[in-house]
Amino acid sequence: MTEHSTALLKEIAENAATPAAADAPEFIPADAPFTDEQRVWLDGLFTGLYALAKSSGGAAADTGPQTALKILYGSQSGTSEALSKQLKKHAATQGFDASIADLDSTSPAELAAMNHVLIVAATFGEGEPTDNAQNFYAALMADDAPTLPETLNFSVLGMGDSSYPHFNTAGRDIDARLAELGAT
Repeated sequence: MTEHSTALLKEIAENAATPAAADAPEFIPADAPFTDEQRVWLDGLFTGLYALAKSSGGAAADTGPQTALKILYGSQSGTSEALSKQLKKHAATQGFDASIADLDSTSPAELAAMNHVLIVAATFGEGEPTDNAQNFYAALMADDAPTLPETLNFSVLGMGDSSYPHFNTAGRDIDARLAELGAT
C-alpha cells in the first residue's frame, strides 16, 4: 500500500465512527453472497466513505473535475455485469467519473495509464475466468505482462458460489498478479 492509500483508509475508518455515519443506509444486504465477516468489513468501508462524502457536504461531486474510475468485470451469468452497472451509478454520487467495460476490452498494458480500477471478477467452471475475461486473464498471467505503476490503485471483488472447491480463484489470481506487477 502506498502512503496515500494508508492515509485514505485511516480517514475512512475515522469517519465511520462519526455522527455523519449514523444515518448511513445498509450497503450490503443480508442476502448478498458474502460471509458475515466480509459483509461487516464491506459495510464498514462503505459507511466510512458515506460519512466522508457527507462531511464534505457532497462537495466532491460538485467541485472541479471528478476522479476517473474504471470498473472492469468478468461475468458469465450477468451478475457481475449488473453489479458493475450499480457500482457505476453509486460511484457517480461519490465524486467519481466511472466507466464500465468487460475485462477483455482492456489489456494489462492499458491499466498502466489508469489511476483507479475496480475489477468485479466472477469465477466459472473449475476456477477459470469467465468467457469475457479469458484474454485479459491470460495476458495478465503471462511472463511478459507489463510492470504496473504504484500509482495504479486497484480493488478486486471476486464473485462466485462458495460451495465450489475453486471458489473465487479468478479474482484471487487477478488480485495477486496486479500486486505482483506493482499496482497498489
